[in-house]
Amino acid sequence: MRRTTDHSPDALIFPGVNGKVVGPSQMKLFLQKQVKWEEEVDPHGARSTLQDWRRAETEYDEVLWKIQVGQLIGDKTAQAYGHDKLLARRRRMMNQWGEFCDTWPPPLRDPEEEEDKVPSPSKRENAVLISLADRKRKI
Repeated sequence: MRRTTDHSPDALIFPGVNGKVVGPSQMKLFLQKQVKWEEEVDPHGARSTLQDWRRAETEYDEVLWKIQVGQLIGDKTAQAYGHDKLLARRRRMMNQWGEFCDTWPPPLRDPEEEEDKVPSPSKRENAVLISLADRKRKI
């Protein structure tokens, strides 16, 4: 049986078995077996990096990040009334995040060296983290 494409507002982008949410262990296994990056990555690091970028580089509200990574917002009363998924605002945030991740950071400069060093494509993920750390130090 083929998977059907769900276009509903609550559809999962990457549904797991039987259309359920993919768990962290399944995501980590997928990253290790299919993506095969040299550096070890896990879903928590991706969420943490998104949060670091959101705080350092944007004016997006924390509530957008919390909804995006599946955290509960507020107490039970607030959860009973807050049903808006803020999809359009989250889409803008994630498109901007995608552009950030797809853009090479400025070359790392070492005054002792003659040439700027640009991270190799295999180290792309570390370059994003280094770029964020460098930008934080400048603030």
